[in-house]
Amino acid sequence: TTPTWASASGSPGALPSRSFVLEPQLSFFSDFQCTLPVGDGNVQMDWDGKRLRIYTECAGGAVMLEGQTFSLRPGEELCIVSPANSSYKPGVI
Repeated sequence: TTPTWASASGSPGALPSRSFVLEPQLSFFSDFQCTLPVGDGNVQMDWDGKRLRIYTECAGGAVMLEGQTFSLRPGEELCIVSPANSSYKPGVI
């Protein structure tokens, strides 16, 4: 079975051949900021207790969070808001 991922628009697709998947465990943190070296660049994550913002320089990434998978696109920020704050929807900002 080929792993699949969903873009911010929700359309599924196969993971690129060179890929990485982040699966942050947000319940362990009230907030955090980190930069992770991945492939030829970095991934930056910022969790403020309500929103997870992820920015990557690298192609082929995805983030898995609470049973959903979201694509990461180089040069775009992905913002995922905690489901407890249901007035927001995940997406690229």
